[in-house]
Amino acid sequence: MHNERNIPWKSILYSWLNKPRVVTYSRYKPYLPTRIYEYIRIENMELRKERIRWLIQYLTWYDMNQINELFYELVEEQSSSEIQDHPYNVNWSMYDQLQSHVNQGGE
Repeated sequence: MHNERNIPWKSILYSWLNKPRVVTYSRYKPYLPTRIYEYIRIENMELRKERIRWLIQYLTWYDMNQINELFYELVEEQSSSEIQDHPYNVNWSMYDQLQSHVNQGGE
């Protein structure tokens, strides 16, 4: 019991890529950083798959905690055409302000 072990994120994300609807029901969901979970739990399944592929790509260089820390920088690295075509233009600078406010409320 009480042993720590690394979560095999790459294999989990590949399985989520095959079945993207399972993301919100996965037993690994609580272990994802909140910022990353909110990023991939989007309703549009094609966009969800695209974001999961994006995460898999960065898992070759970074671990999940590093991706969480560098999240905004990594998102900014996406090509400008992908950002312009994004169906939900999100102001990422305001996102953390909302999350920290929710977390202070007792969650």
